[in-house]
Amino acid sequence: MKNDKRLKSENKLRDPVIKYMMENNLWEEKLKDEIPTKFEKYGGLILFNSPSFSHSRWLDAGEGLYRWDVEKTMFSRGNVTERHRIARLDCTNEVIVDLYAGIGYFTLPYLVHANAKHLHACEWNPDALKSLRFNLSLNGVADRCTVHDGDNRLVCPKNIANRVNLGLIPSSEASWDTACQTLLSSGGTLYVHQNVESKVHSSKHCDDCANLKMISPRSEETGSAAAKLVSRSENDVIVSDSKDLNVSWKKPEWYRFSLHLSHKLLKFVESYHGGNWTVCVTEVFKVKSYAPHVDHIVFSVKCFPSSSLLFV
Repeated sequence: MKNDKRLKSENKLRDPVIKYMMENNLWEEKLKDEIPTKFEKYGGLILFNSPSFSHSRWLDAGEGLYRWDVEKTMFSRGNVTERHRIARLDCTNEVIVDLYAGIGYFTLPYLVHANAKHLHACEWNPDALKSLRFNLSLNGVADRCTVHDGDNRLVCPKNIANRVNLGLIPSSEASWDTACQTLLSSGGTLYVHQNVESKVHSSKHCDDCANLKMISPRSEETGSAAAKLVSRSENDVIVSDSKDLNVSWKKPEWYRFSLHLSHKLLKFVESYHGGNWTVCVTEVFKVKSYAPHVDHIVFSVKCFPSSSLLFV
């Protein structure tokens, strides 16, 4: 009877894993020994004995392999949609900066699947740094990543990145200036994470927001509407419609925050790089519901010299 129960427990994990690998033409018989026979489940977390799933073949079955000390660092399974979105990007020949690398939640998809040429990972937690370096080696991408140990506002390289990842909630605003400085002088894309509250009474995020010239009527604050090009005319920040690009704002608060984000980034990027720039939120992604009336959102923001006419 005990042997039957033990066999049933082993098969509970082994059988679906083998089936999945076979369905994706990834199965090799030698992998069987790396499937753990025992595991413990704590909520959404499953703990395996080490070593398990160590062969590089397992990398082809998912976004990457992660290992970390559960007593000292964390892994958010709620961010899985954002990790998958990053994995679908094409970052060939691009340099990426991850300002909040952690154990490599977003770093690994950029390197393993999006094929980034090189990535600069900033992190100041010594336990996370230990896991980050281990995970880079585990996934065979350590040679394409430079780890910067410390506060990203102090250690992040400047004028180097095609894309910058700001994966911190409830807000990454403390490093918006740093993100603009690390962009190439020709411009690039920022992925800004933010917890956005809905059903709040105030419609502005700072004094500058009240001075923006919002050409879109209130009815366009939700649903699909033209992307907003935020730029400067003499000393005034102005907003104009893109002729070619639409963005879906499902809640008015998302729209209002995108304006706040855009004009703040405009100030930072022009201050560092000089000249006239244009900032545009091109996509808005909901990662998860963080709390009642609070959404974890990623804003994809293009920043570019106005003379480049990236958008018209």
